[in-house]
Amino acid sequence: MKMKITLIVLFFLCMAAVPMLIINKKAVKQEQIGKTIMTESGNLAALAGMCAEDVSDEVLKALAIIAKTNDAAGWTIVDKTDAKADEVTLKRMQTIYHSNNEILTYRNQPVAVPCSLCSNGFTAENKDKEYLIAAASPWDCFCKAYDNNNCCEGVSINGVCHLCNRGLNAEEALEWYLPKLVIVNDEN
Repeated sequence: MKMKITLIVLFFLCMAAVPMLIINKKAVKQEQIGKTIMTESGNLAALAGMCAEDVSDEVLKALAIIAKTNDAAGWTIVDKTDAKADEVTLKRMQTIYHSNNEILTYRNQPVAVPCSLCSNGFTAENKDKEYLIAAASPWDCFCKAYDNNNCCEGVSINGVCHLCNRGLNAEEALEWYLPKLVIVNDEN
């Protein structure tokens, strides 16, 4: 009799635990989805906020590649300009982001790709990120936001716009600023 009571009690305890496990699993999954969306939106919004409303799709593709790379590397861009993204530009960029699987890698790994609106004529190297080297960006000197003291690591958004407007595609513009990185198709 004690055995039957013990089994019945164990059965009811197990039955009570199942809904809690299911609810917890759903909560964890929703939290993970929320983090992905927030990271993606944060990088996309920061980059979209740094470009003009009338930029070409090639510029937006380059920025989407940067956003997707930073998402894959778990790194969030800090937009120092606090510029708000135009809704149409952000939607265009999101469409490109979701239709393109290209990311930048260094030694077969996605890496943090910093960027700024413009540089002081050269992007800066970073000794902690050996894949970031100085790249000439003389067209930045004509940028409305030009500042002699501005130190830009990685990619100049103004420079990408200039290069794409002169006929380079997104991949070529990124290669100009990030020659040590390789663009790969990431199916994840």
